[in-house]
Amino acid sequence: MKLKILYIALIILLSSKLMSQSKTDSLRSALNGSKGEERINILHSLIFETWLNYPDSALKYAEQALLLSRKVGDTENISKSLRLLGGTYNYKGEFETSLEYNLKALEIASQINDSFLIHNALNNIGFVYISLGNYQNALEYLMRSYELKQELGVIYGLEHTLNNIGLVYAQANMYDSAIHYFKRGLKVAQDNEDFDIVIYSQNNMGNLLLAQKEYEKAGMYFRSSLSLVESYENKNWESVALQGMGQVDMAEGKYDSAEYYYNRSLKIRKEIGEQKGIAEIYLLKAELLVLKNETDRALGLLTQCDSIAEKIKAKDLVLEIYRVSAELYKKKGNTPLSNEYLEKFISLKDSLYLDALERNLSLIPLKLEENKNRMKLQESEIALKEKSFQNLVYISLLILVTPFSFLMILIYQRNKKINSTLKKQNDKVEAQKEEIETQKEYLEANLKELERAKNVISQQKDELEILNQQLAGTVDKRNYELKKVNERLRTTSLELDNFIYKSSHDIKGPIVRLMGICDLALQDVNDAKALEYFGMLDKAALRLNVNI
Repeated sequence: MKLKILYIALIILLSSKLMSQSKTDSLRSALNGSKGEERINILHSLIFETWLNYPDSALKYAEQALLLSRKVGDTENISKSLRLLGGTYNYKGEFETSLEYNLKALEIASQINDSFLIHNALNNIGFVYISLGNYQNALEYLMRSYELKQELGVIYGLEHTLNNIGLVYAQANMYDSAIHYFKRGLKVAQDNEDFDIVIYSQNNMGNLLLAQKEYEKAGMYFRSSLSLVESYENKNWESVALQGMGQVDMAEGKYDSAEYYYNRSLKIRKEIGEQKGIAEIYLLKAELLVLKNETDRALGLLTQCDSIAEKIKAKDLVLEIYRVSAELYKKKGNTPLSNEYLEKFISLKDSLYLDALERNLSLIPLKLEENKNRMKLQESEIALKEKSFQNLVYISLLILVTPFSFLMILIYQRNKKINSTLKKQNDKVEAQKEEIETQKEYLEANLKELERAKNVISQQKDELEILNQQLAGTVDKRNYELKKVNERLRTTSLELDNFIYKSSHDIKGPIVRLMGICDLALQDVNDAKALEYFGMLDKAALRLNVNI
């Protein structure tokens, strides 16, 4: 029975992979002989099918689609091709290039006022900014994408946007908000049976639990992701899940198991050419080697990681390199170099993650709300002008058509009522605007106060550094004095040992001779009294010999 179940499971697994492969093959077959818009659409479908597992192939398809779209002058497909090209570069870890293409895609989408293209471009730009460590810009673009999706009632891409918003809040250590968005993204992905995003959401939940040191729960999410990728091939998210399992095992002290997962993740990332992922694995493997006291090997991996991080401008990776380097040189006993990297870590962390980051992020929804209210106010003013114009037309017509003033009075009252209603709406919007401005001023005041507190802490830190240096000098002086005292004590102890040895030898010689004389006397002397004295003398000499 068990063999039968295993056989069925194997067939299902192979079938799902074959279906995925057959879909890609059928698209490639359809590409031959296709022309114009049909060819562009097939190329776009091939990009979606390959960019997570074979980004180099996806890049070629995207370049072909962009070239063909420009050739036929299809503005909509030009924007879409640029966005997909940017997405492919993002999965390859080339974030600056990705941002450039996505911004071009957004510009064209805005020119043709295509809401669908706009909200997808906004989401992609926000996702790239996360990779670049610019979390405030990331959240602003992602919230704009989310708001537009909500207004249009769009489901496509919603789960990805929700997860990306969660990533920003996770970086700001706002874990409750992050969990809220990750769970919503997971629910939408499950409802739509989008298993790629289900795996993505589960990996995000696992990484968030890792940050909270809830390793057992994190492992459950990563194992669930690895189980899904057996049926739904997704090399990118599989490598992330393997990395997560390695981090869980490393935190629990299972170093051999952690290295096994890291090596599997690194192999996949090298296959798909995902630069940031490769650098992350080098960093984690270096951290593992530091824990195992293999500092020389760790130093080589950190050098490779730093080279990639500088190339792709991943400041969050550079920050972690400084942290691990400080631990490495501390293990090697190189305190000055360890302190140097620790200072670099603190300085970069201050520039990337200011104490006010959480408050800055909270200002973005307020800013979006303010923009929305401003738009409502403009719409109300336009509506007011339109109504006023309509009423004037009606009055003119009534004056021309009928002399009856009764109708004019009715129209006037109607106009007055409409104006009153619109005025109330305008007042309400203005009141909301003033409230938002007040909240902004309050938050800005708090930010200034936090900045002052940061300066005080920095000053106290400098004072502590001076005290630490003074204390280190005092400790070194005391250690030197103690070393000199220990040397004198060692010399004195050696002299005492020599004295005792010589003294015992000088005393023991006469005692032995006395014992020999007593033994001869006891054999030769016959006088009883003398024998008694010699016996007593022999016993006393024997006790003295034992004591010596």
